[in-house]
Amino acid sequence: MMNLTFVQVLLQSETQIAEDTKQGYAVGELNRKLEDAEKKVDQLQDSVQRLEEKLTNLQSENQVMRQQALTISPKGKFLSARPKTIIIQRTPENGNVQNGEIRKPSDSIVAVPNSREATKAEEKPQKSLNEKQRENQDLLIKCISQDLGFSGGKPVSACLIYKCLLQWRSFEVERTNIFDRIIQTVGSALEIQDNNDVLAYWLSNSSTLLLLLQHTLKATGAANLTPQRRRSASTSLFGRMSQGLRASPQSAGFSFLNSRILGGLDELRQVEAKYPALLFKQQLTAYLEKIYGMIRDNLKKEISPLLGFCIQAPRTSRASLVKGRAQANAAAQQALIAHWQSIVKCIDNYLKIMRANHVPPFLVCKLFAQIFSFINVQLFNSLLLRRECCSFSNGEYLKAGLAELEQWCHDATEEFVGLAWDEMKHIRHAVCFLV
Repeated sequence: MMNLTFVQVLLQSETQIAEDTKQGYAVGELNRKLEDAEKKVDQLQDSVQRLEEKLTNLQSENQVMRQQALTISPKGKFLSARPKTIIIQRTPENGNVQNGEIRKPSDSIVAVPNSREATKAEEKPQKSLNEKQRENQDLLIKCISQDLGFSGGKPVSACLIYKCLLQWRSFEVERTNIFDRIIQTVGSALEIQDNNDVLAYWLSNSSTLLLLLQHTLKATGAANLTPQRRRSASTSLFGRMSQGLRASPQSAGFSFLNSRILGGLDELRQVEAKYPALLFKQQLTAYLEKIYGMIRDNLKKEISPLLGFCIQAPRTSRASLVKGRAQANAAAQQALIAHWQSIVKCIDNYLKIMRANHVPPFLVCKLFAQIFSFINVQLFNSLLLRRECCSFSNGEYLKAGLAELEQWCHDATEEFVGLAWDEMKHIRHAVCFLV
């Protein structure tokens, strides 16, 4: 009997545990469904908000299209030019008396107003719309004419231009002058070619804006390009940069395209670009290559005079170099490689300017690769043409200078220097033969 009671108690406890477990599972399932429902509600709210914004844009576009259709179509022009008629009732007070008789008030006359006034009245909405658009464009040009700086490492001017053009649907119109005004603003800012800080600022803005256009604009005939035309289009600097970005956007320094740009450009939608937008992209590409070339040429001009002193050690210091090597005379070596240190200081100054203006690391690496290639060619050719430079002491001098450059590459990190040091392989091999 006791065993039966024990079994019943055990059965009841197991049943209670099973019910509690079932209730706990049901509560957990309800919580999960509640969380899913909340997520769906948030998504629906976002969708409703986007639809409301699209509806507002469509209504404004519809109004603009109606105004344009009214002014462009022949029927609209005829109606706008046609004078309106106004019916005026005749009364004895308005002087309608003939032969002493007063006509009945039911008679009427037709008054024709001035056609110019009627046309002006109908053109007012269109003019006000154009004036507002003109004011917005003037405000944009005024803003980008100033140094707007950077926000979170992103150039504000480039993002502002992109968002305005996208909001105004300037990429999709057949005629507009906003692109020409932007290009003129950039061109006027580049008149002072020696200001590397301004050049680096616009290099950062133009490269960012071009990359945004690359992801947004969709040309109608892009799919019909032959492979040969596609290859020729990618031979430019920005063409190669775009290919590198598609291959590895993180290494090129444009990972921000996968996140938010100033809080609203995280989803880049493609638009059907018209001719003015495509022409603007080509002009901006040309300016990018021009700015890049100006910075590179300025750096070459600064280091070219110093390279002449770096190929051959001063006669008074050759013995000091060998002696310094034996006696660890650091002061003598420091004075001897002063020209090399000047080159390193000059290159480092350009790197600081680039980093301060958030120039994409891809372009910085490309710049220093070309500069190091220039140094390599100049030194190697000078070594071949001047036999007196092919000596042990001169090899030690070149080796000490190259060590300064190698140390700078290490300090600048591979992110901004890349494989620039490999461009010095010819002069490095020549120095190895001398020492």
